[in-house]
Amino acid sequence: MGGAITALAVATAPLSMPIHFLAVVPLAVYVMRDIYRRAYMQLTQERRLTFTTLVAVNQTLIWLGGFYTLGGVILILSTMGQKISYINEVRSRTQMVNIFGKLPHHVWILQNGVEIEIPFDQLQAGDVLIIHAGQMIPIDGVIIDGYASIDQHRLTGESQPAEKAVGDDVLASTVVLAGRIQIRVEKTGEATVAAQIGDMLEKTASYQMAITSKASQMADRSVAPTLAVAGVAGLLLGPAGAAAITSTMFGLNLWISGPLALRNFLTVATRRSILIKDGRSLDLLTEID
Repeated sequence: MGGAITALAVATAPLSMPIHFLAVVPLAVYVMRDIYRRAYMQLTQERRLTFTTLVAVNQTLIWLGGFYTLGGVILILSTMGQKISYINEVRSRTQMVNIFGKLPHHVWILQNGVEIEIPFDQLQAGDVLIIHAGQMIPIDGVIIDGYASIDQHRLTGESQPAEKAVGDDVLASTVVLAGRIQIRVEKTGEATVAAQIGDMLEKTASYQMAITSKASQMADRSVAPTLAVAGVAGLLLGPAGAAAITSTMFGLNLWISGPLALRNFLTVATRRSILIKDGRSLDLLTEID
């Protein structure tokens, strides 16, 4: 956001006076320093043109051509776009992986006929866990006493509560809506079904990085043609024509909007209990009859 504020100051400066021109250029270089550095490294060390190169060329043409307000607006929008994309990525990953809620710090178990409270970390397979209405079941196990109505839509997608009695299996991250049950613990922590599904969702979240990489590659392929057309426009129309062509940035939607839209749809699917085990399966949808 600091970049956006600096760019806003640049855009609103009174630019008709030389002293303000001298102030604008250093500020622009400061805001763009990371982009210029990446573009230089990619061009000299990796020997390739990337979308970062196009952004650097575009901003250079804009500032040197005297289009200061336009340059400031573009910097504001690009900085805000990157900020929104980052916040959305962190939020969507957290929501997808942690849809099953937080585990309790302490639980009640039945030991030698007496109910005692212990830290959840000390819970082991074979212990008898006591769960009341309104509590989340933090383990996988089997009911050995009691009866309960259990909401398990987060795992199964079922809209109606499941009625569970002695001998029935129960799963972690499900919620007891009514009743009281005693559960013999079978699996805890990473061994539970909910934890395994969480790992699957983590892989799906990682798939977003692959999509971002693919979008970046497609955007990079548009750089050389854009620069070629900009060169022709510069010869025919001058710096303004070249700046206008590079400002189109055909790959911008692929670079930012594509991964952003994917993250939003994956988050919506997760909220509706549609669990996508592997994001790569989305690539195969077009091949399904």
